[in-house]
Amino acid sequence: MLLIAAILLGSLLFSGILAFWLTSLSISVTFGKEGSILTLWGLISWGMIGMHARWQNGSGTLSLRIRDHSVWSTPLKQSTTTPTSKEKSESKVGGIESIFPEVREILGYLRRHLHITSFSCQVVLGFPSASTTGMVFGYFQAIRGFLAPLSRLRLHMTPDFDRTVCEGEGTLVLEVRYPLILAYRILRIALRPKMREVLFRQKGIF
Repeated sequence: MLLIAAILLGSLLFSGILAFWLTSLSISVTFGKEGSILTLWGLISWGMIGMHARWQNGSGTLSLRIRDHSVWSTPLKQSTTTPTSKEKSESKVGGIESIFPEVREILGYLRRHLHITSFSCQVVLGFPSASTTGMVFGYFQAIRGFLAPLSRLRLHMTPDFDRTVCEGEGTLVLEVRYPLILAYRILRIALRPKMREVLFRQKGIF
């Protein structure tokens, strides 16, 4: 009985690890502007686990969700402290140019693992001159027609000839394939001596 229970438990653990290994990470970012109010929503989901963030005019919330149920949340506030001139001068020192090869390597991994699922944008746009609004709308329609074969892009513009306005919202959905492999590769690069020195030494971590 113990052997059978151990085999079943091992199979369940292996299946769970394999499921998380193969499950893609989904990233959704939505931004909206109405008048002077700028709102940003973000969602990172991996299987049944998700991290949700909302930011509006300098404040917001960050929450952890499991199966769409919030299990933890914390408020977000814009920092009011400004770095001193000494801190600014120190931040410029550290040989950042020496880690350019590592940065290029990370960008290469991101390009392989990161894929755009969809991008949609709806905007209301108006200029002081009605002729300028019409000209921009014409250019927009031409670009939209050129990009029509790309099913992942959905663009829409409503011209407003009566007022100067720029409002709307857009949503970008990304997929990270094999996120555990990507995290391992980035962590391996971040732990290199040059990266540790530039990224963490001034923070007192190493």
